[in-house]
Amino acid sequence: MRLRVSNWRRGDALAAAGAAKCRMALSSLRTYWLSKMRAALAGLCALSIYAAACGTKDNGTGSQPSNGGVACPTVSPSFGKPTGAICPSNSTVQYEPEIRAFMSTYCTRCHSSQLKGDEARLCATPGHDFDNQNGILDEAEHVARDAAAGPLATNTRMPPAAYPQPSVAERAMLGEWLACHASSGGGSGGSGGAP
Repeated sequence: MRLRVSNWRRGDALAAAGAAKCRMALSSLRTYWLSKMRAALAGLCALSIYAAACGTKDNGTGSQPSNGGVACPTVSPSFGKPTGAICPSNSTVQYEPEIRAFMSTYCTRCHSSQLKGDEARLCATPGHDFDNQNGILDEAEHVARDAAAGPLATNTRMPPAAYPQPSVAERAMLGEWLACHASSGGGSGGSGGAP
């Protein structure tokens, strides 16, 4: 009987060791394939970011576009929802330093008056330049419906997902500033009213 118990224990130990080796082998294999998949996915993401930002060099007619080789995709002006942001009487949000810092961090990589041509602007709409207060206020509704937040909506269309994203609090700060300083919509900055 003792021999049987010993053999049973040895068999159990061998099975446990075999299972551990299998788990280790599977883990190594999983790690190997995950690293390969991550590398492939990173390559695809980089390609899709470039394609989304600037399109392809072929404009569909087989010839190069006249704007220096960059064919920007045709994007319909689909804005986000009205945020419903209001200007509180005790608002302390100012262009300097808050909004200027927001725009410098998240927007002027593409939306700057210093950038010329679609390639440099990553296909941002010409004239939508947010490197000064007037440029932002001229496009207040565009800014609000693409990047601001309020009690009714948080719009996250901009900046593109491949770039650093503002927090909801930063987006709300932008919505409040637009509501306080934009001239359209009775102080709503276009961020709370209808299109």
